[in-house]
Amino acid sequence: MKSNILGNSLNTISIILIAIAVILTTNRCKRIEDRIIVLELAKKATQTIAQPTTKPKVVYADVETDPISSVYPVARKALNLLRQHESRNNANAIGDGGKAHGWLQQHKGHWDRGCEMLKVKWPYPESTTNLERCERIALANWQRDARQYLQTGNVNELIRRFRLPFAPYRKSNDEYLAKVLKGNPDG
Repeated sequence: MKSNILGNSLNTISIILIAIAVILTTNRCKRIEDRIIVLELAKKATQTIAQPTTKPKVVYADVETDPISSVYPVARKALNLLRQHESRNNANAIGDGGKAHGWLQQHKGHWDRGCEMLKVKWPYPESTTNLERCERIALANWQRDARQYLQTGNVNELIRRFRLPFAPYRKSNDEYLAKVLKGNPDG
C-alpha cells in the first residue's frame, strides 16, 4: 500500500512539473508552431506518467485536453462563441453559398493561410469537420493577424479579425460581432 501511495504522489509531482515546464516554455515560444509542439509533447508526457489508479486523480485539464486554453484562454472563449454562431455546433455545416465549411465556417483562403503557417497539408474542405484542426487554423491566422489581441485578451478584436482580418471595422462586421457575442447564430 505504501508504494502505491508513493507512486501516485510521484505521478502527481511529475504532472505538476510538466505543467510548470509547459507554461514557462510556451511563454518563451514566439511561433505558434513551437507552442503547439511543446503542448503536444506535454500531453504525451502526462499520458505516459498518469497510470490508472484505483482512485481518480486530478489532472491539469488545460494541459491534457485543451492546449489552446492553457496558452490563450481568450482564444478558447472566441472559438466557442464562433463555433456556436457559425455552425450551431454542426461539423458538416456549409454556408456562404458553398464557400464556407465546417465547425467554424472557414473559407479556402483562410484555411490555406493557416495550413501554410502550421506547415501542414490538411485537405479542404474535408478537414473542416475536424474541430481541433479548425481551431488550430483559426489560431494560426490570429497569430499572424491579431497577435496583440491574443496577448491582451481582447475577444471582440479576435472575432472581428476572424471574419474580416483586413477590414475589421467595416460596418457589417459591427453587426456580426454583436450577433456572435449575443449567441445569435442567425446572420
